[in-house]
Amino acid sequence: MIFTFNARGNIFWEVMTDRFALSPSDVYQEISHFFPVMKTMLRSKRINYDDLKNCLTPQLHKKELLLVFDSTRIDRSWYAQDVWDKILPLFTSDSSHSVLTGDYIDIISNQRLLHNILLEELEVIHECKFQHSSQFFVFILII
Repeated sequence: MIFTFNARGNIFWEVMTDRFALSPSDVYQEISHFFPVMKTMLRSKRINYDDLKNCLTPQLHKKELLLVFDSTRIDRSWYAQDVWDKILPLFTSDSSHSVLTGDYIDIISNQRLLHNILLEELEVIHECKFQHSSQFFVFILII
């Protein structure tokens, strides 16, 4: 399994830029430097980076599946691990998928809207009581 960072949501490069006064071209150069290092690490694990292209880059033909889990129904506070433990065995070893996960947090300060989005856009499999958006853990699988 390979985890990639979301450049828009990852603060590592922003902190590095601020701390060391890096220009955008400096950051690009650093990322470019790490790219062959990453490919070497993948090869050492018998993973060909080129085989991953379809799951790492946007593709028009892909389909997305959104699964929403109610964390209040999971006994452990590390509910994300429980979700991964159930879903990961469903992937075959020769498959490549892009997966995004996280809590359904309220950055817009509008719980009613977030609740309505869930009601309107999802096919409910198990009923649950909406208390707060952060009770939901989302798992997005891009196939």
